[in-house]
Amino acid sequence: STIDDHNGVALTLMDDGRILCVFAGGHNADQYLYARISNEPYSVEDFNTQSIMISSGKTCYSQLLRYGDKIYLFYRVNNTHWAYRETKDGIVWSDEVILVTSPEQYYCKFTETTTDGLVRITMYTNPTGSDSAIRMGFFDLDEKLLYNSDGKTSVGEAMIPYTSFDVLIDKPANKTQRLFDVAVSDPDKPRILYTVFTNSKTADDSVYYLYEAGTSIRICNGGHPLCGSRAYDEDIDKYLLFLDKGLSRYKK
Repeated sequence: STIDDHNGVALTLMDDGRILCVFAGGHNADQYLYARISNEPYSVEDFNTQSIMISSGKTCYSQLLRYGDKIYLFYRVNNTHWAYRETKDGIVWSDEVILVTSPEQYYCKFTETTTDGLVRITMYTNPTGSDSAIRMGFFDLDEKLLYNSDGKTSVGEAMIPYTSFDVLIDKPANKTQRLFDVAVSDPDKPRILYTVFTNSKTADDSVYYLYEAGTSIRICNGGHPLCGSRAYDEDIDKYLLFLDKGLSRYKK
């Protein structure tokens, strides 16, 4: 069988300690989303409670956030749009609402902030796309409204083009970039980890940065970007060999 290294499972704990997990049918494989709940609190032995959601398009990249008495699910639709649903029990889910739209492959990271109910949206195209500039907006879970990067200017409720949000980190000249992670922080103090690199299989110029307080802080050089076809096959082999040697001391 083919390994699907894109279809990550989103996890959260429910109020009674049972584990809720949500995943797609595959990486852009079909229109289904599966929610399963563990039989016992804090146990991964059995997940017999299941509900199935049908999206308007092919799904992947599930993300779960809890707020108040609800759980929110964010996910990608048809490789370009981003949607959400909500639930109280993990079984009955609301209808799909498309939040952000794009004409090409797009990514969104939904992260809590220190303001209750205000979710930061950090977004950009695939690094091989036409616009890998990193943009930022917010989604207010109480008002169900999307806001621009200032957290005050509303851009609407649904189907908002990604260009409606301000650019936080410009696309580097003659290079591209990839978003790694976003910290939970004050709404006006985003902390974003990302890398800048040349989109070439032979390039070895990737650099890691932390964006904080309006400034990108250089962390270190990254060498060859370890990301799919742009990485040297021999580099991956060496990396896997290194891991195998490091783990061998723990093997019985």
